[in-house]
Amino acid sequence: MSDPHNEPPTDLVPCESCGLQTEMADIYTAPDSAFMCEDCYSENVTDCHECAEGNYINALLYSDYCGGYLCEYCYDETHTYCDTCGETRHIDRPCGCSLHIKPYGYKPSPIFKQRQWLSKGRKMIGEPRPHNRRNRKLYAGIEMEVEVGSQSASNRAESLNLGESEAYIKEDGSLDNGFEIVSHPQTLHAWRQSKWLESVWDLRRKGCNSHNTSTCGLHISLTRRHFDRMELYRLSKFVYWNPYFIEVLSRRPRRNLISWGNPFALTDTRLDVPSPECGQVKLEQGSPYFVNAMGEPIYTSRALARGYRNGRSTAVNLPSQRVELRFFRGTLKPSTFWADLEFSFSLAEFVKGHGLDDLHPLAFADWLCAKKYPSASQWITDNFTRPQLRAYRLYYNNNQTNETEVKKGQTLSQFSDFTTLTERSI
Repeated sequence: MSDPHNEPPTDLVPCESCGLQTEMADIYTAPDSAFMCEDCYSENVTDCHECAEGNYINALLYSDYCGGYLCEYCYDETHTYCDTCGETRHIDRPCGCSLHIKPYGYKPSPIFKQRQWLSKGRKMIGEPRPHNRRNRKLYAGIEMEVEVGSQSASNRAESLNLGESEAYIKEDGSLDNGFEIVSHPQTLHAWRQSKWLESVWDLRRKGCNSHNTSTCGLHISLTRRHFDRMELYRLSKFVYWNPYFIEVLSRRPRRNLISWGNPFALTDTRLDVPSPECGQVKLEQGSPYFVNAMGEPIYTSRALARGYRNGRSTAVNLPSQRVELRFFRGTLKPSTFWADLEFSFSLAEFVKGHGLDDLHPLAFADWLCAKKYPSASQWITDNFTRPQLRAYRLYYNNNQTNETEVKKGQTLSQFSDFTTLTERSI
């Protein structure tokens, strides 16, 4: 005869999900009347956020707006489909999409634009054209980041009324609430005839901002085919061996410049000055930077000649088809925009006709005065004194000497106290 004390309790039933024997009092009934233990029920079943009716999670639809799951009926009642962007949204949430704001990955084929001119009273237009790989003419395109504050980014983008043969508008995840305006590449003559920029300048009157933010920049991309390897090396050397001139030119606070368009080889711009006694001066083989007498990491000539960069957020980025100047602060002010754009075009011309000993701001400023870059020339005249430009030349020469000394393991020379340059930060 069996012992009744050894028989299992009669009120235990198996969970139909995991098989665990569970007391009847602790059993949950699923929507299809299946018995489940508490753990399995919690993992597989939840209530609709709207009607509170329980259902299997895999039969419900999640709503970001509600922060919970909805049954099919409640989801259809509270959500709608947007014909513009193809997304489904809650009826109480305005659609954030816009025909005028493209996704970040949107990248149409570039249209290269040249000047317009008149001939015998008939308007002749430099027609948009596909890029001819043998055409080494210099074109520049821009990416201008704009914050709209508490306004609708979609409405502000629509107000620009841009034609896609001129520029287009994209999302940018680095912005709080805004967009970036991306132009097609144009020659400087074509830029000076660009009527669509008037609507961009009008954004400032409408409460938008590009300068007084911590998020916005102005990136100017030059056609890489315009440069041979030596010219590209000289352009890079001008920027990276004159970091304090670039800082003032950028108008960015130093911390933002280091984050978005760094003119140094490292983000840590204050290192221990090397000394022969510690065996620190000799440049390690293959190192892309040396530390100058001021304790600053400077790209070596070899690294710049090879196009080496320590990360994408650098002063001069080098994608395959472009030379991207990333250090400018954002602006919706016409005079500042033209100064930045003319500086980019003029620097490209300057490095074609000057040797390595002249790649400093004093030589550039003297050369610029004789050229047809009025906005860039005026900006430099207004923001730099002759003593400052001479100090920048001395700083550049100091870097030249320090690189040679580092290669030989010699004590580093310092030509001057450059405190007036290094402590100046916008």
